[in-house]
Amino acid sequence: MFGTALGAEVTVFSHNPDKEEDARKMGAVDFVLTSKKDWAKDYALSFDYILSTIDIAEKMPLADIISTVDINGELHICAMPDDEFTFQSQVLAGNGCSISSNHIGSKKEAQEMLQLAADKGIKTWKQVLPMKDVGKGVQAVKENKVRYRYVLKQDITA
Repeated sequence: MFGTALGAEVTVFSHNPDKEEDARKMGAVDFVLTSKKDWAKDYALSFDYILSTIDIAEKMPLADIISTVDINGELHICAMPDDEFTFQSQVLAGNGCSISSNHIGSKKEAQEMLQLAADKGIKTWKQVLPMKDVGKGVQAVKENKVRYRYVLKQDITA
């Protein structure tokens, strides 16, 4: 949603085909299903910039993603996975792309993003879960069943 609001042509990468409809509702013009065999071949050198939010390094098809970045493009990783990213440096030679990350962000930057959201009408996509079901929520997170954030609502009385 933010990419579209900033004028970018957005393509969403996901291993889950069930997310395509939502991705398009959020402004994506294309959807790449990374669980499909040889998916990266169709997108070789296609993207100037990829913003990755994958937070599980061991499941990230890093070499395939890098192969889709255009010559001198950039793969920006904004997630902070617990595991290491591992790849051979030779995968960067095919396109000369850069891999970057970002700092956590300041209060001023957070306020700017909130203002952009207000100006562009960006709303959160969330599921509200009663506090009494927090255990179910934790289990759903572990099973990757959350769409897209859980918000806990206070329902416990004293």
